[in-house]
Order: sequence, then structure tokens, then C-alpha cells
Amino acid sequence: MRKYTCVVCGYVYDEAAGIPDKGIAPGTQWDSLPGNFRCPLCKAQKSLFKQLDEPPEPEQAADAEMSPGALYAICDRLAQACDGQGLPDEREAFEQIAAYFKAEAGDTPNTLAGEANQREPGDMLPQSDQTRALLDALLDYSVPDFPMDAVIFLIQNL
Repeated sequence: MRKYTCVVCGYVYDEAAGIPDKGIAPGTQWDSLPGNFRCPLCKAQKSLFKQLDEPPEPEQAADAEMSPGALYAICDRLAQACDGQGLPDEREAFEQIAAYFKAEAGDTPNTLAGEANQREPGDMLPQSDQTRALLDALLDYSVPDFPMDAVIFLIQNL
């Protein structure tokens, strides 16, 4: 059985384990998943998964797929995870970043942002390597009104 990793958040789909709590039985092969399958953590499309023996390229995926709406959804989910972990200052920092990207997304944020309301508290890990890579990438985001102080706070505290 094979494993596939989400290049956006690092979630690993293991064919042997499936995702029983999402209705995907153990032993379900990747090719048998529906075309509209989404990452259970960040809601990235199935096309953003790579077979685990193929190294994921998160920077390339971020450049290609990380619209303001997607960044809003991810930061909003991370804020909820911080809330679930009892990290109120970190939650507030992620909320500031999420609010910035929500405003950038405008009135029609993409599908990923729309699915942010379906999150489960704690379903993303603020202390993960993927979150650190996202925060490091945001250090290069030099535009007016971007909450850089929130990014720096998170890098220093997570």
C-alpha cells in the first residue's frame, strides 16, 4: 500500500489506514478516492498530493496554489488550532494574518476559503514544520498593511 502527502500542509494519506472517521475504509487505494477528495486538514485538492516516495515541493505548491483565499483558510484553521491548544496570543496573531488574507481575497474567496467554516478545532498543528515553512515564506511578504509583527511573533513563539 502506498502513502501520499499533501504538499500544502504535510498531511499523509495512508492507503492501508484509510480515513475511517471520514468514511474512507482502510485499504482504499488513492486512485479509488473520488476526484473531489480534499485534504482533511487544509482542504487542498487531490491534485496537491504527491506519492510519499516522491519528495513534496511545498514552495512550488505555495507559489502555484496559495491564493489569498487559501492563505486565509489555512491561517484561520491555525487560529482555531491555537484556541484548542490554549494559545490565545498565537490564536490572535493567526487571526490577524487570516483577516489580512480574507480582505485580499475580496468578495469571492476561492473554494478552499469557503471550506474554512467546516474546520474542526485542532485539526492543524501550529507547531508543525509546514506551519514554520509557511511563516518563513510570509517573511518575504512585504506589502503595506501586512501584519508582519504577527508573523514575527509566531516565529519566535511556536
